[in-house]
Amino acid sequence: KRTHKAIIEAFITLSERVSFSQMSVQQILDEAPVSRYTFYHHFADKYAVAEEIQAELFANFTEFMEEKVPAIESMPLPSKEHHATMDQMILQYVKVNARKMYAIADIHTDTIDFWKKCSAYVTDSYISAYPHHENVELEAHIYSGIIRGLEEYNFAHPDAFKTLSEDVLLATIRAASHSVGLHDEKKIDQLYHMVEKMIYPS
Repeated sequence: KRTHKAIIEAFITLSERVSFSQMSVQQILDEAPVSRYTFYHHFADKYAVAEEIQAELFANFTEFMEEKVPAIESMPLPSKEHHATMDQMILQYVKVNARKMYAIADIHTDTIDFWKKCSAYVTDSYISAYPHHENVELEAHIYSGIIRGLEEYNFAHPDAFKTLSEDVLLATIRAASHSVGLHDEKKIDQLYHMVEKMIYPS
């Protein structure tokens, strides 16, 4: 098990300075360091290493979406405290998974495409939750795009937010308002505060 983890860590470390397309098994062996026999005892090839990293990340993502987010959302907290708690949880999630996300972020094969896999999960979850909605597939597509955009942006700019959840809520309200033709900044701010109070009643 220790050797297995060492190979995965070597892959992750290598990805910080070598693209996946240029990465060779020999480089992984040298980084680990392990013998070629040992590597192939654990993995069929470099793709298998990436697939295992993706599987772990996806398990973390589904746990985050299904357990941690609802747990925070159900807490009877004042708005600012609620935001702060959500921020802490999201930033911790990114911190814990950042290196592994980076290692496979640019791999797009039939079996490895982490962002696409997450998007499909979010889309399916939305459709399952609201099957009675007339335009549920369109809604799911839009919702999935918002979540994926947030994931990718937060991953690429982990220090970009002053107050993560408040910034995301405001950005989402503004973007959605502009997409349907509402451009009046005062009205958009009013809408934001109205939605904020509905989501996080004090």
